[in-house]
Amino acid sequence: MGLDSLLVSRDPQVIDVLRPTLAKLSVDVEVCRGAHSGNEILSSEKFDAVIVDCDDLQGGLSVLESLRKGSSNKNSVTFAILNGSTTTRKAFELGANFVLQKPISPTNAMRCFGAALSFMTRERRRYFRHPLELP
Repeated sequence: MGLDSLLVSRDPQVIDVLRPTLAKLSVDVEVCRGAHSGNEILSSEKFDAVIVDCDDLQGGLSVLESLRKGSSNKNSVTFAILNGSTTTRKAFELGANFVLQKPISPTNAMRCFGAALSFMTRERRRYFRHPLELP
């Protein structure tokens, strides 16, 4: 069972860089191009990673903030993509685990997601645990 991620961004350059990078790490990517639809998807599905374009997507910061208030995805590994309007500190305060600065290169994306892969795997194992009763 592979890892699943949600990318909330309208930026074609971001999508073109992150899709192949995550595919190399065996992470499936679902792309959502709006903050409102991103919130709807997050309320109904579980993702191992959520990547949010905070500055170039209207409502991107609210997606990041509401992510931690939900039930299924509150512990998902979260990435904030910034373009100068939002500070790194603000992104971390809103719940981001990792921050990427635009423009994103394939090398930087691979380093960031490679470092986060063990966190995503650990969260998947933790989330899908089932209690056992032994005699």
